[in-house]
Amino acid sequence: MSSTETFSRALELQRRGEYSAAAMAYNRILESEPDNRPALINLGVTHFASGSFAEAVMAFRKVLSLTPDDADTLYNLGRTYLETQEDEKALESFTRALQIEEQDRQIRAAYAKAKYRLGAIEEAREVLLKLISEDSSDHKVLLLYATCLFAQKKYASCIVCLKPIVDSDLGNQEAWTLLASCYELDNQPERAVVAIKRLILIAGDSPELHRRLGALYGSMNQFAEARRAYSKAFSLESLDLRTGAEPVDTQAPAVTSTHPRILEQNQVLNQSQQFLVNQDSRGALYELQKLNRTYPESLMVMQEMAYIYQCLGELKRAAHFYEKILKRDHRHLESRMQLIRISLTYPEAVNGQIYLEETLALFPDVLEVRELAGEFHNHRQNYAAAIAYFNECLQKKHLSPGVYEGLSEAYIVTGRGREAVSLLKDIVEKHEEVLSLRMNLARAYLSLNQAKNAASVLRNARAHFEKNAGLLSLSAQTAIASGKPQKAGDFYKQLSMLSTVERLYYDDYIKSLIYIRDVETAAKRLKDSLRFRQKGFDVIYLDALIQILRKNTYRFSIPWQALWADYSEVMLQKVPEFKALFQADDLEFVAQHEPLIQKMLVRQPEVLQRLRLFINQLTIPEQAVNLME
Repeated sequence: MSSTETFSRALELQRRGEYSAAAMAYNRILESEPDNRPALINLGVTHFASGSFAEAVMAFRKVLSLTPDDADTLYNLGRTYLETQEDEKALESFTRALQIEEQDRQIRAAYAKAKYRLGAIEEAREVLLKLISEDSSDHKVLLLYATCLFAQKKYASCIVCLKPIVDSDLGNQEAWTLLASCYELDNQPERAVVAIKRLILIAGDSPELHRRLGALYGSMNQFAEARRAYSKAFSLESLDLRTGAEPVDTQAPAVTSTHPRILEQNQVLNQSQQFLVNQDSRGALYELQKLNRTYPESLMVMQEMAYIYQCLGELKRAAHFYEKILKRDHRHLESRMQLIRISLTYPEAVNGQIYLEETLALFPDVLEVRELAGEFHNHRQNYAAAIAYFNECLQKKHLSPGVYEGLSEAYIVTGRGREAVSLLKDIVEKHEEVLSLRMNLARAYLSLNQAKNAASVLRNARAHFEKNAGLLSLSAQTAIASGKPQKAGDFYKQLSMLSTVERLYYDDYIKSLIYIRDVETAAKRLKDSLRFRQKGFDVIYLDALIQILRKNTYRFSIPWQALWADYSEVMLQKVPEFKALFQADDLEFVAQHEPLIQKMLVRQPEVLQRLRLFINQLTIPEQAVNLME
């Protein structure tokens, strides 16, 4: 067979991916023609394709000894050096190639990659940006440019660069991997979840991807989804373990104990997950208690039990399990953070201050801990410390919705409403899926007496979110501040129809029951609420509202006198709310009690004046003014 026929045969083998046979054919040609340039070039390409990089380098260097100015071979040699991590040699080859073919896109892109690998990221970006300006549809160049942006921590720009790639190539694993990391680091957990789910479709299940999903769901307080993701990761990891029936080495003991334990734990965790999906927390707890008796030292089982007790509101028991975990692993960060959170609502069970100080000392660089510290100080009304922690998070680029929510709350409470508006105005669009940020923006506008702007924010929120107690409560307050009692009444009516209401909005829920004139349920709910709070203005005020509906003069006069004796300035601001909640006969009943209160307040002329103004605004609607403004 002639060398020409052998070359054709070798080329055919190379195209079919039979690299070993192709290399043998090229070597047969080179035995008789050692300087056959096409055979040498193709031999180098064949070795490169098969991963035999040392042999590929030898072939390409032989070609360059024959033709030193061969730009294609210099490019091939540089590519091979990149594969062997010899980046300086790669850059040298690409530089020589560019001196010969300075406009070649492939060589310029490879040159930029070598620069990037050597840490000259800005130089690499300049080259790539020029290439993109010439052809913005080159996805390989776009991906490399995005990689440079990622290395410079320019995550938002990196996302913009990656979007056209993933939009046109849903199976581009490298682009989706980079995009998921960008979303995670840019504090966009919802989009990161979508990207990682796409990665799972492309690359298949892996423990690492499911663990990342679990962490993301946890950061969004979607704990059921987080548990499901962690359980999946745990299941995939257990598949790699060998059972006693599958020893690889006959001399080595078979693995017989760990694998069944992992399978049993995973099975029970899956069962408990199904109970939780069906909202049967007690069933899930029963399954975990059985597992805890079998494996009492398992930290994972203890953590699951603590979580379910937390869901059930049994915070003391939840704290007990988290503390048991810390006795075995004092650096268990999740348990520490949950104990601090429990202390916010149940300070009798946990000394949150001590745990916070210890956790800050153990994890000084974990910004999630500093965010929690800000939340803790907000709850303790130590707003200066809270603001300092939240600002530190922002300075260090920890831009989570929780940071913005906590900082804006501290600003509003301390009379810095304008700063809260400035902080949130653009952020609510970036985190459009976070309702609490929109609600804080509305509260900030209300603190500045800008009820119209607050109403606009809430109108948009109601269009995009399922109506809950917080949203309806704030909408009612805003309608009252806007001088629209009928509109406020509509919101109270919707609020009264909710099946579950958070404790934070319980007072407004009782007001909604008063609005629909369900006085007995309102009275029962008020009595129930006394289990978790002391009797202050809010309780006395709600009691008075209930007695107005009952038209019980004696029962009404007791809280009514207390309100005007101790809280006259606050009561004067309640005129719009009264007009929203009550009908004409109710307001007339209130007005009839003015003479009785006047006798009691005869020595307090300023309070008496407020009472008269209050009654006047209730009974003469045409002269009503918006006292909130």
